Amino acid sequence: MSYAGLPFLYIMWHYTRGIQEYLNVWTNVVWFLYNFFSIPLLARTLIAPWRRLDEHKRVGLNLEALFEKILINGVVRVIGIFLRTFVILSGFMAILLALILGFVFFVVWVLMPVAVPALVIGGLWLIIL
Repeated sequence: MSYAGLPFLYIMWHYTRGIQEYLNVWTNVVWFLYNFFSIPLLARTLIAPWRRLDEHKRVGLNLEALFEKILINGVVRVIGIFLRTFVILSGFMAILLALILGFVFFVVWVLMPVAVPALVIGGLWLIIL
């Protein structure tokens, strides 16, 4: 094997298979975050009681107990709405951050074979001057 062709082989890998693998990893990270935060499930159960906490006792004609049951169930549902909304928004922020950072690193990946030799030559030029 000739070492003279190694830089060419690296450039070929970097711009073909390397980019494919990078995009594959990037989509896997976004998919993981989407499923980690359970965005579809939380959106479907947005108004469900938090952790299924609710009042189940039979009330009958006691209006005070009925009012307590409605109040407790309402408060638990409001807490559920706030917490689920917070988790959904956190998930969207994490996905947005992954998309932005993934794009930045993709640009760095594409420019790296040109940037490294340019930086080395620029550094040597500064040493010589």
